[in-house]
Amino acid sequence: MKKIDWARLSGLYTEEDGDKERKLHKPERQARYLGADKFKLHNCRRWATVIIDLKMGHVLWLACSKKKQVVYDLCDFVGEEWMSKVETIACDMNADFERAFLKRYPRLDVVYDCFHIVKNFNEKVICKVRKDKQARLKDEGDANAAHALKHSTYILMSCADTSKRKERDARAGKVVLRGNALSGKQEATQKGGSRQRYKDLIAQNELLAAYDIAGEMLSRAYGYRQEKRMRVVTSDACEGLVAA
Repeated sequence: MKKIDWARLSGLYTEEDGDKERKLHKPERQARYLGADKFKLHNCRRWATVIIDLKMGHVLWLACSKKKQVVYDLCDFVGEEWMSKVETIACDMNADFERAFLKRYPRLDVVYDCFHIVKNFNEKVICKVRKDKQARLKDEGDANAAHALKHSTYILMSCADTSKRKERDARAGKVVLRGNALSGKQEATQKGGSRQRYKDLIAQNELLAAYDIAGEMLSRAYGYRQEKRMRVVTSDACEGLVAA
């Protein structure tokens, strides 16, 4: 099956050159907006990078590496004329991608995608605040309040839609882990109560409540198409963080 699929892909995306070696076709369409992201391969020990045309969703480049050389290879492959018409690159906060694109084409706009902005906020703000609050409560001798914050990171980081969906799954008794007699694993269903625990944590901690509101505003800002509205909501979120 792999040989059949390899032959199909080779016929679609490669051609023979003068030395009877196969080489990739240049992109048929001009892309204005590119997206770059890295992902782990099946053994979780190696990384790969994919670069796509954000408007069409077409894969333009795929390489077994997460280093900036991947970007240079793409630029060399498509050529200066093709890259001169690219306006924006969307990526995560991998500085290698950003530096590589800007080194070759300083005029490009680099945009961080919403998922990684919110993820960064959750990990570097929400998690930090929770740990500091838990440690402070423990030092003050309030063991019950400190214990309530224990193992609450995922609950605080989950968005409202995810929490509500899991509550519905819990009421429906959805199976999230199937049992296995050979390994001795028991069947497990979705647990409920996370939404209520989230509300209790926010109600008991003013600082977490303030940061939670700022996080929701940051997520909402990416839903606006007008730059002015997005800028206003983002500014309000930052002001809320400073005030907290």
